[in-house]
Amino acid sequence: MLRRGLAAVVLALSFWQPAVADFYTGKDIKKFCETKSPIFLGYLAGWTDKWERDTNAQARGYEQEKTPQGKRAILAQLQQTTEGICIPYGANLGQMQEILCKYIDAHPDKLSTGSTELIAQSLSDAWQCESEE
Repeated sequence: MLRRGLAAVVLALSFWQPAVADFYTGKDIKKFCETKSPIFLGYLAGWTDKWERDTNAQARGYEQEKTPQGKRAILAQLQQTTEGICIPYGANLGQMQEILCKYIDAHPDKLSTGSTELIAQSLSDAWQCESEE
């Protein structure tokens, strides 16, 4: 009985893996671009939804903040969260995919970089927020 219990624990531990933030790298994205994988569009949609949720949550915090110091702190945090990306109204996933695929083609040195950073950088380059100065 002890052997079975020990075997079950060993088996369970062999399937354990730590959580990771980036499921894909530039190499994976390049492959998705070449095969026009619908899985990638779903992943990109999820990334965009998360980005928008985080941005909106911080914007609500800014509206509720009363002090100038607090507003400045939230603006700085918001700039970091949005990564300077201002997605234009009406933009679609196909456009985002095209931007990212072109970015990957133009930066082969980033094939080992995580997908989160690559998506943010490609969209930031394409749709940089305009300064209000």
